[in-house]
Amino acid sequence: MRNTLFFFLLLTLTACASGEPTDPKLEKAAALHEKALQTEEALRPLLDSLEQRHNQISVQGRALTEKEQSFVKSVSQLQQRYAQWKEERIEVPGHEHAHDHDHDHSHDHTHGKKMPEATPEHMLNIQRESLDSILVLRGEAEVLVNENL
Repeated sequence: MRNTLFFFLLLTLTACASGEPTDPKLEKAAALHEKALQTEEALRPLLDSLEQRHNQISVQGRALTEKEQSFVKSVSQLQQRYAQWKEERIEVPGHEHAHDHDHDHSHDHTHGKKMPEATPEHMLNIQRESLDSILVLRGEAEVLVNENL
């Protein structure tokens, strides 16, 4: 009887620990979200470099050239769009803490708002759009970093 009770208890605990099977679309959405976060990690140093150049140009005691004005404006717009991307990103349900935090620098460890009412298909679309947006931002930052003034 004890063995039966122990087996039943073990079976119950195992079933509770495993949870429900994850929807494949949510798994794909989580992978896209993780890729977006990795892209953001690559974008941050570019933005830091651009901000330094922006500040150097902005404090000069002369009128800026047309190219410098365009650069300053582009960097400001890029920073605003990045801030908006961070504000609007959505966490994939069930994957809130699935991110690698073994790095030596500090930054915001919140990876998005929660949206539990989204269907798996909707969440997948949200994550595709988020990844596309951050890839565009990184591409634009790379162009600006390589721009000669």
